[in-house]
Amino acid sequence: MAGFVDQFASTRHADVLGESWVMVNTASREGLPNAFLEVAAHRCAVLSHVDTDGFASAFRYHASEDDFAAGLETLLRDDTWRPRGENGHAHVVGTFAIDRAIGMHAAAYRDALSQTAVPGAPV
Repeated sequence: MAGFVDQFASTRHADVLGESWVMVNTASREGLPNAFLEVAAHRCAVLSHVDTDGFASAFRYHASEDDFAAGLETLLRDDTWRPRGENGHAHVVGTFAIDRAIGMHAAAYRDALSQTAVPGAPV
């Protein structure tokens, strides 16, 4: 158990995630989607009761019945966490990589500008 790790004060945050296998999210209401993306970027599996955007069920283990013990057993058995972490990593890189994100932002701005552009003005 790492305890509190200040992600802004040191690189320990990335080191802890890089060494972790499973992040357990026991919250019953808060899905922590940013945390899901961050741990997936570090190839870490997620064990969660909340299934924000289907993320836990698609890439990790969705503990829909609060079956955290069974979920952890499933993820640890035969290193099942590893391919799920790799799949989550591929999803995060393919969806949120800097070049892709910048391209999507630029496309959204072009689209917004084209809808409000003055006729004859450069776009």
